[in-house]
Amino acid sequence: MVSFVEGTFQENNYFCDLGYCCVLIKNFLRLYCQNDINKLSNFDFLRVIEDQEFGQVGKSGGRKKGALAQNTKIVKAIIFLLFADKLMLSYNNLFEKNSNYKIFLLNQFDILFSEDYSLRTIKKIFVEPNYKNFIDKISLFYQKVNSIGNFIILPDLDKIDFLSSTETNTVSRKIPYSDVFLNELEKVFVSAEDKNKSLANFVKENEVYFDSSFIDKNLYNFCVFNLLNDYVDRDGRLLNEFYPHYTFIDLVNNKNDEKFKALYVEYSTNYMCKVEDLIQKRAQRILSVLEKRLG
Repeated sequence: MVSFVEGTFQENNYFCDLGYCCVLIKNFLRLYCQNDINKLSNFDFLRVIEDQEFGQVGKSGGRKKGALAQNTKIVKAIIFLLFADKLMLSYNNLFEKNSNYKIFLLNQFDILFSEDYSLRTIKKIFVEPNYKNFIDKISLFYQKVNSIGNFIILPDLDKIDFLSSTETNTVSRKIPYSDVFLNELEKVFVSAEDKNKSLANFVKENEVYFDSSFIDKNLYNFCVFNLLNDYVDRDGRLLNEFYPHYTFIDLVNNKNDEKFKALYVEYSTNYMCKVEDLIQKRAQRILSVLEKRLG
């Protein structure tokens, strides 16, 4: 069995890189999916963060500090196989620390539910027994956002300051609610007066990605390129919007307000159902392409 180890690529050669990624994916499917590619659609990649072959581990073993599902070797290999030919990716573009592209979660978990993945704070706020199903739903949603249908490759977003409709800045290198991101991107594409200047500069600086023969500065083409067909209609209008965009901070600030808690639960439940459906549909599109490319 050939192992995929950082630094083993002989050179920045597309076919060499592609070969290693194919081997890694096939090894992964054999070990974790019983050679059934369909099991990949719901796989929670947090499970393999500490896996030496497929995860994100340090030089001496063990999980890297700040390790994320989207930075695991197996996720990068899958994204490479999907987009390498269109973006002319090489090993250095995606796997090295100072890469041109990064993988992000399109739909975030912590904007709405915080970075406390043990859900301690939310459990303290929703202590009543009738909220048990809600808490269980959040835990399952955390797994879903770390599955293949929620990863998107973009030029590095580090320098972008997104501002959500609630005027709460998101953390660096994170996309806000997907409808916010896509709405703001469309404003840049059509040169709207209220476009996000930081995002506009980002698009301009990354013309190779945003103005290629695949995207052509058009939201519909952008979504098709990224297999996000279920997010927009043929005219590029969003099919799913999640207003009013509650955040975890909103919940903490209103934790003693029963009416707000009820609104938050209603909104969050609706949001999770919509997003899970979008992630699942995109996962099927990804698997369809992946299956063809693996041969």
